[in-house]
Amino acid sequence: MDLFQWITIGVVVIMIIVFLLIPNHTPFQCPKCGQTFVPKKAQLLGIHSYGSHMLKCPHCGKTSMMPPAGRE
Repeated sequence: MDLFQWITIGVVVIMIIVFLLIPNHTPFQCPKCGQTFVPKKAQLLGIHSYGSHMLKCPHCGKTSMMPPAGRE
């Protein structure tokens, strides 16, 4: 392996470690039922756009684009 491949692997590993170490405390509010919940980190890796994330509400089961609670 050349130096570029080692640097690329190192950057990816560092990004994964940082992602796993930073806790998620961001609440999201369901537009259907209005319940606020904190999603698991794995859910935040899916589809997202400008701060909104495609999440499934654990209360009513609706899947939609949800902004963090407190943002419209």
